[in-house]
Amino acid sequence: MIESEKEIILNSIEEAVRHVICEIEIFRIIALYGELGAGKTYFVRKTMEAMGLPTFMVSSPTFTICNVYSPNIVHIDCYRIKNEDELIEGGLLDYFSSDYIVFIEWAEKINRILSEYDFQKVTIILDYEVPFNEKTFTQTNTSLIPQVSFNRKYLIKRHYANRS
Repeated sequence: MIESEKEIILNSIEEAVRHVICEIEIFRIIALYGELGAGKTYFVRKTMEAMGLPTFMVSSPTFTICNVYSPNIVHIDCYRIKNEDELIEGGLLDYFSSDYIVFIEWAEKINRILSEYDFQKVTIILDYEVPFNEKTFTQTNTSLIPQVSFNRKYLIKRHYANRS
């Protein structure tokens, strides 16, 4: 897999979505990376919204593995797959070579397969802020719980298929 020379770091989901949409005709596969709860499904929803598509059906395909939205958008979640063969056996690679826009959550689980395609890599980073003063704790019956806040950063990089 050949990476583009630059990585773009954006601080808002709106900026990140606009950036991805600008290249979506060339890079129809959007590989989403980020820890649990980072906002990968939310990113899919916001991208579809910005494209003027209905978003009421967008949900995490963690248990279904694949959701198909509108006539040409697929949302795949690799969190529960054991290996790349499951994706192949399930016929999901057919979407990669089609006119579909393909969103892939937990894309790191299929890096070998992705190396054969052009795609946009979107890494969502949670930048945690844990303030340390008495006003930032919530009292429960048994303990004090810190109120943690975070900001998201979006790292976007283009990847080109190995064509050797």
